[in-house]
Amino acid sequence: MIIGSGGLGHIGIQVLKALTAAELVVVDRNPEAVKPAGSVGAAHGVVAGGDQVERVLELTGGHGAEVVVDFVGEGGAPP
Repeated sequence: MIIGSGGLGHIGIQVLKALTAAELVVVDRNPEAVKPAGSVGAAHGVVAGGDQVERVLELTGGHGAEVVVDFVGEGGAPP
């Protein structure tokens, strides 16, 4: 799972898509950032609006994310 699909997140999506066979799920609170994520390699885009955990569980058959990469890089983001 990739958190944040802004500028750095889009680069991260492309790199992870090129280097891994992982099914990439991108989560961002901005719908406009999630839209183009599929065109750069994400299998799924989820808008964080309160139900993102349920959506990721649904997309992963109830397993959840095996790895989480955070590309938010915002001062207010939790560590």
